[in-house]
Amino acid sequence: LRMRRELQCLTSTIADTVVCPAARLDDVARLIRLHSPIAVQFSGHSMSCQSIIGRALLFENKQGVISEVSAPTFIHSVRDGLDGQSKMTVNSRSLSLIFLNACDTLSLARKLVEALPSVSVVCWASDVETNCATFVSRAFYSALSKSMSQTVLTSHCVTEAFMVAKEALEESSQYMCGDPWHYRHEDGHEHLKKGGYDKFCTGCKPPVHGIFCLVRAQGEIWCCKNCRMKSAQGGYY
Repeated sequence: LRMRRELQCLTSTIADTVVCPAARLDDVARLIRLHSPIAVQFSGHSMSCQSIIGRALLFENKQGVISEVSAPTFIHSVRDGLDGQSKMTVNSRSLSLIFLNACDTLSLARKLVEALPSVSVVCWASDVETNCATFVSRAFYSALSKSMSQTVLTSHCVTEAFMVAKEALEESSQYMCGDPWHYRHEDGHEHLKKGGYDKFCTGCKPPVHGIFCLVRAQGEIWCCKNCRMKSAQGGYY
């Protein structure tokens, strides 16, 4: 239901949207080649894996099993799709935005911008509560739809939309910028047992909901100065 709401928000605000549920990694390159998008969004999960240095995005493989996709592998798929565009047709549209609507994707966003400097990346520098992620994406795309065209998306448009979403989060009475992970219970806590959830406990229901960022070749913008300061001190990566 939550994913359906996010898709409804996206398709109602951005024209010419293509949705690929349960996407596999090979869908990334295929759909970029086929549709020449100016923006791509990944909505899903990431995780830290012992077999991969850094965070990995989670995709289904051809057998329907969840697989871990490293940053270099994801970047290769994006580049493969972009290279395929130029071979098929001359198209005035170019990829300008990638929205990683998943927890802890800042390191991947930085690597994407390093590899593709013309692309801006919106991401989360922390865990993110699902409803908060939907709230932010709704505000972002609503603002973006008012300034973008079907063929051109400038870095300025992306930055302006990010600032609108940032302001919406700051003014929200439901959500607050911060990393929920710092409040969550450790493994084995009694509230993690079946029936142990306590809606008044900050370990069960953290008072902060996520830290989102805009990563660009010309610099990063964070949802709040305090969160960026913690990052500089080694708190968020």
